[in-house]
Amino acid sequence: LPAFLKFPASVALPFGTCEAHLALPANSDTSRQIDALTGKLSGDASKDMAVLADIRKKFAELEMAPGFEGQLKSACKAVGMDEDLTEDMDECWAAITSVWASKWGDRAYFSRNACKVPHPSLYMGVLVQQALASQYSFVLHTTNPMSGSQTEMVGELVVGMGEALVGNYPGRALSFIMDKATGAVTLNRYPSKPFGLFLQDDTLIFRSDSNGEDLEGFAGAGLYESVQAVAPKENFVDYNENPVLWDEGFRNGLIAKLAEVGKAVEATMGSAQDIEGCIVGDDVYVVQTRPQV
Repeated sequence: LPAFLKFPASVALPFGTCEAHLALPANSDTSRQIDALTGKLSGDASKDMAVLADIRKKFAELEMAPGFEGQLKSACKAVGMDEDLTEDMDECWAAITSVWASKWGDRAYFSRNACKVPHPSLYMGVLVQQALASQYSFVLHTTNPMSGSQTEMVGELVVGMGEALVGNYPGRALSFIMDKATGAVTLNRYPSKPFGLFLQDDTLIFRSDSNGEDLEGFAGAGLYESVQAVAPKENFVDYNENPVLWDEGFRNGLIAKLAEVGKAVEATMGSAQDIEGCIVGDDVYVVQTRPQV
């Protein structure tokens, strides 16, 4: 992989961690209340949405297992995270339980019902990952998803953090197509998103990772929540001051670097990839990659 390509430090709370906490004696009352509420679910949206909201609220009442805080802090320190990132454990725990609770989000629940995926079979892991104060964020498809051409890579880029790109934020991202053989770039559109999301300092993001994503007949990706310990601030993007718009050399260099990342990740993974990442200074970070479908 290119020397400038990096990965955010991260640790995983594996499948079963949520269930282990629900089974703790200290959480027995909350666990029984959650079971009672799930028993009221009928498949009728007019009734179930209020029940689902009550279930999600109950997860906020869960108590942390003895020793959990020390284990999480130790694991984060071992992968190189700054100790300040886990200093506020109440904040971290609230984010973790919010991710677990998202199993019972409205869209997630009704999607599982529609696809006849049994609710008890769905387990939620959490990836505790360093969220970087990035200048740009991007998505790459190493095969053109519109034409199916394996010789073309498609990319989108926004100023600031990636939620402005993958979330429902107004405006358009910088969009390009690159010929992987020749390096020729076709610029589809210039960026026009009026607002970006920005962090002053690095923080933690708690990413949902269920065992019900990208299954045959059930694409569960995007149904479950990821929660940042410190929310980014939404600020106006002044494109007059940003070289990605007015400096062609800078923009072309950025696109060439992203293309190198895309080709390297695709070659390493052995198939077309859907890649999300960000740019901090001269470094490119891959936040996640999955087979392109």
